[in-house]
Amino acid sequence: MSAIFDKILDWILRTFTGLNLIVAIIALLAIAVYWLLSGKKKEERPAFIRRLVPVFGIILIAVLIIGVQELFVPPSPFPKGTIGILVARIEGDADNGIQRDLVSTLNTELRKDADLKHVHAKPFPQVITEARGHDHARKIGKKCNAKLVIWGSRGSDVRERIIHPRITVIPENYVRSEIASQHLDAQIVSEIKMPPVLVAHPIFLIHFVLAQSYFRDYKFEQAMNEFEKCLKQPQNDIIDESIIRFWFARTLQDLGKYRGATEYLEKSIKHYQNLFELWSDWGSPVLYSTILNNLGTAYVNLPTGNRIENLNYAIGCFKLALQVHNAQDSPVDWARVQINLGVAYSELPASSQGKNLKRAIECYQSALRVFTEQDFPFQWALIQNNLGTVSTKLPTRNRIDNLKHAIAYFELALRIYNKKDFPVDWARTQYNLGAAYTDLPSQDRIKNLKRAKAYYEQALRVYKEQNFPVDWALTQNNLGTVYSYLSEVNDTGYIDRAIDCFEQALNVYTEKKFPVAWAETQINLGNAYNDLIKGDPDENIKRAISYYELAFNVYTEKDFPLDWAFTNGYLGMAYFKLQTGSRKENLKQVIQYFKDALKVWNNDDFPIPFDDMHETLKAIENEYASLKD
Repeated sequence: MSAIFDKILDWILRTFTGLNLIVAIIALLAIAVYWLLSGKKKEERPAFIRRLVPVFGIILIAVLIIGVQELFVPPSPFPKGTIGILVARIEGDADNGIQRDLVSTLNTELRKDADLKHVHAKPFPQVITEARGHDHARKIGKKCNAKLVIWGSRGSDVRERIIHPRITVIPENYVRSEIASQHLDAQIVSEIKMPPVLVAHPIFLIHFVLAQSYFRDYKFEQAMNEFEKCLKQPQNDIIDESIIRFWFARTLQDLGKYRGATEYLEKSIKHYQNLFELWSDWGSPVLYSTILNNLGTAYVNLPTGNRIENLNYAIGCFKLALQVHNAQDSPVDWARVQINLGVAYSELPASSQGKNLKRAIECYQSALRVFTEQDFPFQWALIQNNLGTVSTKLPTRNRIDNLKHAIAYFELALRIYNKKDFPVDWARTQYNLGAAYTDLPSQDRIKNLKRAKAYYEQALRVYKEQNFPVDWALTQNNLGTVYSYLSEVNDTGYIDRAIDCFEQALNVYTEKKFPVAWAETQINLGNAYNDLIKGDPDENIKRAISYYELAFNVYTEKDFPLDWAFTNGYLGMAYFKLQTGSRKENLKQVIQYFKDALKVWNNDDFPIPFDDMHETLKAIENEYASLKD
C-alpha cells in the first residue's frame, strides 16, 4: 500500500509542474467556486446533481489539457545564455523513473563544475523512438534551444533496468557524425545510482560543444580550455579521443595563425604528427587524410624556417590527402583539399611564380565544381576571395585587367560575407579590396587610393591588435603604403602617417617571429624615408638604405628571389638619388644592384619590370662611362 501511495505521490509531483500546475489550480478553484454556489439542502440535491455535470466537464477539460501538454507540447525553450540538455522519456520506462533520475543526477554533477553552472538538464515528455532516431531528436532539440538530447529505450526484461541510450548533439553542422549521433552500449541502471558513463558522456559532449562554439567565435584560449576538459573526462572510445585531440591541434593551429604565436603553430604540427600513430591504429583513411590536410595548412601558415621547404612539404601533404579523396566518392573533402593546395601554390615565392599561380587557379576552379554558390555559399565565397588574391599576383603584361578581375572576385565574395555573420571573412575581403585598389593604376589614382584607405579602415573595425594582431599589423602596414602613395600627390602629412603605421606594425612584426613581414615592413619604411621631403634629403636616403639593407637579413636570393630582386631595385634607385659621396661610386652600386635584380626579373616571367629596368640600366651605364675617375 505504501509503495502504491509513493508512486501516486511521485506522479503528482512530476506531473503537476509548470503549466500543468497552473491548469490544475484553475480547475480546483473552479470546482470550489461552483461547490460554494451549489447549496447543500436535501430538497436541492436533484438540482445539485444536475449541477455536477459541468463540474465533471471542467475536470475532463483539465485532464485533456494536461494530456495534450504531456504528449504533444514540448517544454519551454531553454533561455538565452543557457546550455540545455534535454532528456526525453525512455521508451518502455513506464514510471519515467530513469528519466527523472538521470535529470537529477546530471544537474547535481553540473553544479559541481563552476564553468558549467549555466548548463541545465530538464525532462522532455515525449518518447523518441529508434525508428525516428537522431533526426527527430535534433528537430526537438532545436525547438527547445538545447545542445544535447538524451533518449533511448528500455530492455524487454522488465525485471532489470537495462537501457540502450542515445545522445544527439544538436549543432551537427560543425561536429563530425561520430560525435553528433552517438549510440552508447547498453547500461544497467541500479536503484542506487546512474551508470557513470551515462552521466560522464553528456558532460564530455557539453565540453566539446562549448569548445566548438568558442572556436567558431575565434575565442581560441577558451576553446583550448574546454578541449582539455574533454580529454580529462573518462573516455574509452578511441574515436572520441582522436577527434578531441584533432580539434585541440586545430585550435593550436588557428591560435598561432590569428594571434601570431609561432610556438602554437609548431605545437599543432607536433600534435598532428602524434595523431598519425593514434589514427593508424584505428585504421580510418578518411580521418588520416584529414590530418594530412590540416598538417599541410599548418605548414602553409608557419612563418619560420625555410619558406619554400615549408610550402613544398604542405603541397606533399595535400597530394597525399588527394590519394584518399576523389571527386566521385568524397567530393566535399576532395574540394576542400583542392582549395588548400591552391593556397600553397599561390604562396610559393619562386622564380616560376607565374606557373604556380596558374596551378593555384586550376585547383580553385576544380573546387568550384563542388562548391557552388547555392549549395556551399561559404566555401564558394572563400574561393572567390582566393581567385581574387591570385589575380593580384599574376605577372602578366595587362596588370590593370588582372586587378579589375580581382576586384570583381572580391565583390562576389561579399555577396555571402557580411560583417554580422562572417566578421573575419568580411574583414579579410575588405582588406583584399584595399590591396587591389592600392595597386590599381588606372582611372583616377587619388580616388582609387582613397577607396583603398576606406577599405583598410573598414577591416580595422574587426581586426584589433589584441584579438587579431597579425591581421591588424598587416592592415596597418598596407594602410601606411596608401598614405605613402597619397603623399606623392599631395603631402599634407601623409608620409608621417605612413611612417607611424609602419612603426605600429613592427610592434607585432619582429624579425624572429615574423621574418617575412618584418622584412616587408623594413622595405616600406625605406620607401617612406626615400620619399620624405622634410629634413635633410641625403640623410633621409641614407636612412632608407639602412632599412633596405636590413631586409636582406630575410630576403635572400635562394629563399625569396622575387623580394630579393625588388630590394636590389630599391637600393639601386636610392643610390642613384644619393647626392653625397662619389657620384661614380654611387652609380657603380646602382649598376650592381640592377644587374642582381635582373638575375630574377627575366623577360619570360616578369616582362614589365625586366623592360623598365633594362632600359634604365643602359642609361646609367652610359652615364657611368662618361664620368672620369
